[in-house]
Amino acid sequence: MRQACLLAKACTSANWAVVTGGEAGVDWHAAKTAFEAGGRSIIALGAGIFAHGRQYHDFYKSIATSGYGCVISAVPTSVPPRSDNQITGDLLSTGLAKALSIVEASETSGALIAARAMEITWRRPIYAFPGPIDSPWSRGTNQLLYQRRATPIISIEQFISDLNQYRLPIKSSHKPHIAAVQSTAPEPRH
Repeated sequence: MRQACLLAKACTSANWAVVTGGEAGVDWHAAKTAFEAGGRSIIALGAGIFAHGRQYHDFYKSIATSGYGCVISAVPTSVPPRSDNQITGDLLSTGLAKALSIVEASETSGALIAARAMEITWRRPIYAFPGPIDSPWSRGTNQLLYQRRATPIISIEQFISDLNQYRLPIKSSHKPHIAAVQSTAPEPRH
């Protein structure tokens, strides 16, 4: 959680929106940290907006009404979280992101689905925090790093510097190519 919050604060300071799937854990903390730091949070759900608990709904409402973020879903509002709609949420969130950063992932983590979407569909960079080799929660991230499918995040400064080099739109493998549209969002709340 600490690493996710550090990354979210750094992205907010760099004036980037934090895009997450809004799930409990790392996603939730990153989005909340960015929002509370005065940045933009975008939550792209693989479930319906009203399918999560009350604490999530209140937070989603705060983001949506603030003018500094949004909550979107590709499924109807009452569809519950299920493994078969997780791919839809991962495609949605990765499609909105400039890059993917993975804090920790087991060998069966949904973050690895997002990494695959980023590699194959969007062809955008993937970053991962190296983790302890004896932790089951680091096996997925360490495997991505070992296979050179992800760049290790060795410092927040390095991550920010790397991302400053990338410019969107980055071509996707989808045809026809859809160009990114820059919105006229309000200035950050600093």
